[in-house]
Amino acid sequence: MSLDTSPSPASAARPATARRAGRSDGELDRRRPLPAWPLAWLLVATPLWWLLGTIDFVIVPIAVVMVYYLRRSTHVRVPRGFAIWLIFLLFMLASGIEITKFNSYFTFAYRAGIYLGSTVVFVYVYNSRRWIPDRKVLQYLVWYLVTMTVGGFLGAVKPIGQFRTPTYYVLAKVSPFLVSNDLVKVMVVRPFSQYDPTNYFQIPPRPTAPFIFTNNWGNAYSMVLPLVLIYFLESPKRSWQRRLSGLLLPVSAVPAMLTLNRGMFIGLGIVAVYVGLRLAARGYLGRVVLSAAVAGGIGLVLWKALNVSAGLHTRVEASTDTRASLYDQALHSVQSSPLFGYGVTIQSTSTNPWDPKVGTQGQFWMVLISHGVIATACFVGFFLVAVVLTFRRRDFAGMVCNAVVLAGVIETIYYGLVPYGLPLLMIAAALAWRPAPVARSRLSEAEPGVPRP
Repeated sequence: MSLDTSPSPASAARPATARRAGRSDGELDRRRPLPAWPLAWLLVATPLWWLLGTIDFVIVPIAVVMVYYLRRSTHVRVPRGFAIWLIFLLFMLASGIEITKFNSYFTFAYRAGIYLGSTVVFVYVYNSRRWIPDRKVLQYLVWYLVTMTVGGFLGAVKPIGQFRTPTYYVLAKVSPFLVSNDLVKVMVVRPFSQYDPTNYFQIPPRPTAPFIFTNNWGNAYSMVLPLVLIYFLESPKRSWQRRLSGLLLPVSAVPAMLTLNRGMFIGLGIVAVYVGLRLAARGYLGRVVLSAAVAGGIGLVLWKALNVSAGLHTRVEASTDTRASLYDQALHSVQSSPLFGYGVTIQSTSTNPWDPKVGTQGQFWMVLISHGVIATACFVGFFLVAVVLTFRRRDFAGMVCNAVVLAGVIETIYYGLVPYGLPLLMIAAALAWRPAPVARSRLSEAEPGVPRP
C-alpha cells in the first residue's frame, strides 16, 4: 500500500494530456482487476443478509474477500490524509487494554471488525475506479435504497412485527450464551419498527427495517438519498434506471418522514444548502431555485399528510434531556481515561435505569468514551480532511459526495455510524476522492456533471 500521487480530484476535470503525475491508463490496465461482485454483495444483497440475521456483521467476511483481491492487485494506493485514519485504528485497537469485563470483549471485537471492514471497503472502492466506475457504485446504492424503502413501509404497516432469523436458531443451538447477549439478540431478532405502545410519551411507530434502530435508518437515508439523486440526474431519459430512481426519490420520503428523525432532516438540509450554494455561485441559480421548489413542495405535502410535526414534538420532549445528560457524562467520564478511553461504552450514572449507556448516542461520543481523545480527533479529522481535499471537485457528483461526507461528520454528534453508516460514509468519501470522470456528462456541455442553467 502506498500514497496516491495521482492528481487531486479537482484536476480530473482537466484533459488527461495535461496531467503530469500519477499512473497512466496503461499502468492501470496491467493491474489485476478488482471485481465488482464483493461490493454488490455488500449493498445489493442487503435483503438476504437481513433475512438471515447477518446484516450487522456481513461486512467483515466481505472485507476479507476484498483484501484477497487487493493483495492480488499491485500498487494499491490510498489518498493523502489516510494516515490519520490509520492512527485512529491504532488507538482503537490499543484501547482494548482498558476493558475490565469479559462480556465487553465481544462488543469491542465486533466494533473493531466494523471499523476494519469499513477501512477495507474504502480502499477497495478508491482503487477500483477502473473496473467499478462511479455509476456502478451508485447503481448498487439505488438497490440499497430500494431495500430501505420496502423495509420502511413494512415497519409502517406492521409496527409491532419482528421475526427470529435463521442465525438466531443456529446460535441458540450452538451457544445459548451468545443469544442472551444484548448486542447479539437485537441482531438476530429483527424488529420492523421502533414502537412501544405502553410508552408514556405515546411516540408513534418509527420504521427501522432493515436496520435495528430508527436512527440507523435516518442516518443511512441522509447519505444514500443524495447519491441516488446523482444516479437519477445522470441516467438517460426514458431509461428504466431513470424511472426507477426517479420514482424512488419521492416514495422513499414516506417512510423517511415516519422515522421522525430530526438528525436526518438536518443532514439532508446540510447537503441541499451546501450543494445549492455552490451551484448558485457558479451561475446555476435558476436550476437551484426550481429544484428547491419541487423538493420543498413534495416535502411539505408529505409533512402535512403524515402529521410529522406532532410526532417530532413528542420525540423532542422525550429524548432531548436524556441526550444532554449522556453527553455531559461522556465529557466528565473521559477525563479519567483520556488516552484510550474505556474500550467500550460505559454505564450511565443516571438514576433512571432505562437510560442508554454513555457513548451510545452518537459516533463522536462512542469513540470518545471507547477509544479516547486522540482516537476521536483522528476519526473526525480524517473525514474533515476528506472534505477539504475534495472540496475542489467542480462536477455535480463530486460536489454531492463532498457534501455527504461533510453532513456525515456533523451527524457523528448525534448518530452512531456502526455498523451501517460508516461503510456508507466511507463509500461516499472514496467516491469524492476519486478523480472526476474526464468524459463529459449528459448534464453539462461546460463541465462534467453540472446541470445547464
